[in-house]
Amino acid sequence: DGDDGQTPSQRAVIVTWDGIPGLKNSKVTRDMIVRTIQNGDAVESLVNLEYRTKPGYTPPPAPLDVTDLVRATQDLGSVRSGTYGTVVAVVPGEPDRAVVSFANQLDTVKVHKSHIN
Repeated sequence: DGDDGQTPSQRAVIVTWDGIPGLKNSKVTRDMIVRTIQNGDAVESLVNLEYRTKPGYTPPPAPLDVTDLVRATQDLGSVRSGTYGTVVAVVPGEPDRAVVSFANQLDTVKVHKSHIN
């Protein structure tokens, strides 16, 4: 629910099929309407999730790639150990190094693969 003070059953939704003649007189049910998250909406997690592997399991090595989600395994300057970040670039000629954006720490760091997982 948004902060507009209305319950989902009170929200007005207008559906128009103008310009789509094949949908003329089509009906829309409540479950067909999806409210998108807008910039500025308050979003809260219902549960914190952390995926863990079985004890003793070591995944096979994989190359770092842009948009990979990683976590710092140690303090990296102003970035604290355990902070999640996103790989924004792989360093050309250095496959074991990546540039990682740690948005919560407002920092972007060039890191070695052994310092993130």
